[in-house]
Amino acid sequence: MAAPRPGGVPGWVSPHDDPAGRPLYVRSIAWAFGLWLVAVGAVYVVAQVLGLEQFGGYLGLAGFVLGIWLGGVRGGITGWREWAVYALILFAVASFTFGVGGCVAAMLIYG
Repeated sequence: MAAPRPGGVPGWVSPHDDPAGRPLYVRSIAWAFGLWLVAVGAVYVVAQVLGLEQFGGYLGLAGFVLGIWLGGVRGGITGWREWAVYALILFAVASFTFGVGGCVAAMLIYG
């Protein structure tokens, strides 16, 4: 039986928690970010090293979508409501990250 949680019912574990007590969303988002970093590396190699810019763009889009999907699967997201919340969180984080990344890139390029 699990230890009582603050504000919770003793012995009850949220379906959104993994055995270590971390929310599933945190683990899923971490997986998605890791997969996005792999995709960014692949896009760099394809677009810059091989010179296939358009294919690199398609690869980036595929890496973004696969990162969301595989992150949710590896993180243990189940049910359409959890997937909807997870996807909304990731799209918000990705929009913020890409926006800040674009600003940083512009500052590095143009000073």
